[in-house]
Amino acid sequence: MHDWIKNNIFSESPGWDSYPISIRIVNWIKFSLNGNNLSEEVIDSIGSQAYYLSKNIEYHLYGNHLLRNAKALCFAGIFINSKYSKEWLKNGLAILDQEIDEQILKDGAHIELSPMYHSNCLEDFLDLINLFRAYESSELKSIEKKLEQSVIIMMNWLDKMCHPDGEISFFNDSAIGIALKPSLINQYSKQLSINQFIKEKNEVTCFNDSGYIIVNNNQYKLICDVGEIGCKYVAGHGHADILSFELSVSNKRLIVNSGTSIYGNSELRINQRKTKSHNTIEINGKDSSEIWNGFRVGRRVSPFDIEIKGNTIKASYKSYKRLLNYHTHTREWKTSIDKIEIFDKIEGNFFSANSYFHFHPDITITLENNILRLFDKATSCDFKLFVEGAVINVEDSFWYPEFGAKIPNKKIMLDLIDGYSKLTIGF
Repeated sequence: MHDWIKNNIFSESPGWDSYPISIRIVNWIKFSLNGNNLSEEVIDSIGSQAYYLSKNIEYHLYGNHLLRNAKALCFAGIFINSKYSKEWLKNGLAILDQEIDEQILKDGAHIELSPMYHSNCLEDFLDLINLFRAYESSELKSIEKKLEQSVIIMMNWLDKMCHPDGEISFFNDSAIGIALKPSLINQYSKQLSINQFIKEKNEVTCFNDSGYIIVNNNQYKLICDVGEIGCKYVAGHGHADILSFELSVSNKRLIVNSGTSIYGNSELRINQRKTKSHNTIEINGKDSSEIWNGFRVGRRVSPFDIEIKGNTIKASYKSYKRLLNYHTHTREWKTSIDKIEIFDKIEGNFFSANSYFHFHPDITITLENNILRLFDKATSCDFKLFVEGAVINVEDSFWYPEFGAKIPNKKIMLDLIDGYSKLTIGF
């Protein structure tokens, strides 16, 4: 703490950006509340950082940034005794009161549709509940109740969006090791006696607001993305992954989106957000939604005709109109205990349609007589993939499950011949 104060001159380093300030304020106060004495210098620094934050709230970035700002203002407003602290608390509570309704969807998802940032927000809400209970005050009770209600539905969403290995799925900006592990979030909620969400045993779960459909049985877990790229006015963490999916079989990941390992504006960052890095179809060499810069989305698509009939999930989207070749992509997942069939159909003008499927690094792939044989080195399980209507290519790729991680894996690319393909995964 003293080293940071010494080496970070006021407003002249990235450490004075509002987001890291928000995290630092909370962590330093947590350290104190855990029984550690803070020097006057450190307490003064917390006050200075909170004052700066109060004048530089990230309304322009919105989303999880704004929630983190509000959390820090509440922590500082309660912990620091100064002429400004009551105003910090008031502003933090006001932001929370508005943004909980705005940013937490009715199905429990955080508005940015990232399991990683969803987990961060869950931890933030649990921290705030913990803080408000420690400093009992009538003015905190209404927000505390609102936070508790949100936590219950958010826990249910996170539970469904995790794989059987206990970690998050890789939709939009998501990586393992950034947010608190889902099991620890669950443990934290239990410690606060917030454990009211029921682990439903329904085989099919449909999150209408966030656009995810999950099929979960004793054989596999399938998570399908049939939703928007993210909130229309805060899509910086969105990936062009519409109609993508992830699949675990026998409690082990089999088909994975490529993940996120880096931020900034590098070629790698942009590639990780592109359609071809996900388990869906790239048409005419273009992303389904326009990805540009590290945190930007241009023209984007929206799903329609989403339906679940029996054991079939179906959804479509139309390309944005300014593309020279206007087309529609429809995907169906037909599920049964011993297999999953994936049907893709492209209608309209197109000159290329490439369907990508990325596999966990433990999976080896051999192609024999147009049959793909998969072998899981970790579990010694065999799978067969049958392809119709496409030319099969097995290619080297990489999986990025954590920031800074780059693990070789395999992918298959199907070149759709007449705009139609069928992939059957047999168990």
